[in-house]
Amino acid sequence: MSALFIFTPLNGTFSPKKVQLEPSQSVKVGRRTNEYSTPQTNNLFFDSKVLSRHHAKIWFDKNTMGVYVRDVKSSNGTFLNGTRLSAENRSSAPYRLNSGDILDFGVDICNDDSIVHKNVSGKVQIIIRDPTKTSDSTRLLSESLKVDTLLVQLARHYEQFVCLNEEFEGLDKSMKGLLERIDSPLVEPAQKQIADDSNKIINEEESKRNDQKDSVFSVHSKKTPIECVAEVLECPIGKQDFEQQDTDCNALIIAQKTHTETVERVNTAEDVDANKLEYWKSRAFSAESKLHNFQTHATANRYLWYASPALLAAVGVFLCMKAR
Repeated sequence: MSALFIFTPLNGTFSPKKVQLEPSQSVKVGRRTNEYSTPQTNNLFFDSKVLSRHHAKIWFDKNTMGVYVRDVKSSNGTFLNGTRLSAENRSSAPYRLNSGDILDFGVDICNDDSIVHKNVSGKVQIIIRDPTKTSDSTRLLSESLKVDTLLVQLARHYEQFVCLNEEFEGLDKSMKGLLERIDSPLVEPAQKQIADDSNKIINEEESKRNDQKDSVFSVHSKKTPIECVAEVLECPIGKQDFEQQDTDCNALIIAQKTHTETVERVNTAEDVDANKLEYWKSRAFSAESKLHNFQTHATANRYLWYASPALLAAVGVFLCMKAR
């Protein structure tokens, strides 16, 4: 359990201070006298001529959960919300401090109409720190931050929605205006006039084409066929067309002749191949018959060769028996 004492200047005589107050100690308020009493943001020493070396003290009471101040026999006194706590060079009773109180140490020292040395004047703010409630406060703070973030996001989305709604309304008005213009009676005559002009232009073009055809037919009808052909031949474009057609006919005749010759060659080659095939077939048949005859004679000669010795022996025996 502790308290944070925040002292904010009201007359520019010091820098803002934040002092941690523990229950077991008090903090001295006084004038700078040596290097150990140098003013810092975390102590209550001041560079002021109106303060005593030991001017007052401030402490935190954990029983009452309050911060207190007491004047310790200062010369120029201590003032709480404009009220002096004690007489000169006398100690005062403890006075409880609350956030928003105005605390003055000393008085202004003046010379004629000018202030030579200002007093130390500031506004008090006290924050009580409870470690047991730190987690709850932190959680509440995080939740409040989340809620604030969501509210900011909702506000942005609402602004975007309003802008889109205004744009849609403008488009709706524009579409209604266009529809009113289209449905207005002034548009129909204009559309009819445009359609009439278009039909007029189309009719003029068709009449021109028909006139050109009639003029061509009338001119050629007065000429004989020979004159028409002569006129075509005299035209460069007609001569080129006839020459091209003649060339194409010649090329077609040559191609037909080449095709005919090719077909004849193919048929001749097929006939030659057929004759050659028959010839080789006959050669093969004669060779096969010759081989069969040779095999038959060879078999007969082989049997005769085997039987000739026995026949000779039989003839010899017969002749011997006949001679006896």
